[in-house]
Amino acid sequence: MRCTGIKTSYKGITLIEMVVAMLVFSAIAGVASQAFLTIMKISRETKDRSEVYRRVDFAIAELRRDAANVVPGKVGGFAPYEEGVDPETGARIYRILTRVPEGYHFTEQAKGRAQAILVEYSLTQEDEVRLRLNRTKWMVGASGPIGEPLKGMLVSNLSAFSLNPTFAVSEGEEGAGDGVKVPRLLQVCLDFRMPDGEVLSFSSSLLAHAEPAK
Repeated sequence: MRCTGIKTSYKGITLIEMVVAMLVFSAIAGVASQAFLTIMKISRETKDRSEVYRRVDFAIAELRRDAANVVPGKVGGFAPYEEGVDPETGARIYRILTRVPEGYHFTEQAKGRAQAILVEYSLTQEDEVRLRLNRTKWMVGASGPIGEPLKGMLVSNLSAFSLNPTFAVSEGEEGAGDGVKVPRLLQVCLDFRMPDGEVLSFSSSLLAHAEPAK
């Protein structure tokens, strides 16, 4: 009895097949890489925009709180609302005279004297294209500011900012008819400059609720 061996043939990968496989793999890797970079870019832009919205929301919330607490008459020579240009720095300034919040912790110098808080918003140049919105607060008594002001930056990277008031005429705390112009509405508009140069515009109407100074 004769046994016949089984012949097995092994065929390797040809050069053409290898080249085609490499081209296909490169194409897939290129598409995947581009998709990954696009996703990363979108994620970064989304994060940047979220941070912008957070900062702008905070600034507008602070402005809204000040507008809601404006006093209806003059205190220490300051009107409820003023705007102009700082003669020393040339910065555009907006001033809102607000009542003192309940439970406010006064300094020893201000105790028994403070009747209102003067809030000043000023625009200063960060660089050739960007502006910074600063905020300064003074305690104000009958004779004017008391002590040192509290200074800080509210928001940066702006390309424009404005407050546009709608006024009413105050009748005075006791109906004396002092004729002081009191804001009833403040329209805030600001443009935020993104790192890539894109400008995002925001606006909000802030209702002013005038209450007498303490």
